[in-house]
Amino acid sequence: MKRACNEYYTTFIQENSSDHRKLFKSAKFLFNQETDLHFPECSDNTVLANDIGDFFANKTECIRQELDSAATYHNPTSEPQIMPNVQLDSFKTLTEDDVNQIISNSSKKSCSLDPMPTHLVVHCLDVLLPVITRMINLSLQSGCFPENWKLAKVHPGLKKSKAEVIFDNLRPISNLSFVSKLTERAVFNQTHDHLTAHKLYPKAQSSYRQIS
Repeated sequence: MKRACNEYYTTFIQENSSDHRKLFKSAKFLFNQETDLHFPECSDNTVLANDIGDFFANKTECIRQELDSAATYHNPTSEPQIMPNVQLDSFKTLTEDDVNQIISNSSKKSCSLDPMPTHLVVHCLDVLLPVITRMINLSLQSGCFPENWKLAKVHPGLKKSKAEVIFDNLRPISNLSFVSKLTERAVFNQTHDHLTAHKLYPKAQSSYRQIS
């Protein structure tokens, strides 16, 4: 029994080595780690939700100001020289097979902003695939990302499971609509391929980078 269990999880890890979310979720289950959300104490849930929202918004604004300040002192001579023939000035439209592949590799988690649950979208994909493909291609061709695709359900989560429940230890987790995430992935794939092909990624940065 123990050997069979070891073989199962070894195979599971190998098959899902590129899906970190799935691996961490399974690890939490195996080690009985808590996954419930924790919030700072407050007598009014509405006040707490607004306070957390303001905290995240202000934190983002502070980071932007710090980046703007750092850019003021940036040495322009250190900027890489980009040749005109390697510019990415437009995105290619996708075929239905391309979109189907993106959907197959995407999380099937639903968002309350979606008009229908993701599992139903997948179940009816033979009918919906042409529509989804056209929606994504219209965005790629026009360079327009609809405002309602930018909306997200933001959930606060602790950075570390054992961390003290205070605002500074919370991180925002954004849950976007399914078609928004598919379009984002389509743009990422083409941008990543371009940067990789022309060796434009900075050598010293590796965090959150897809392994080629």
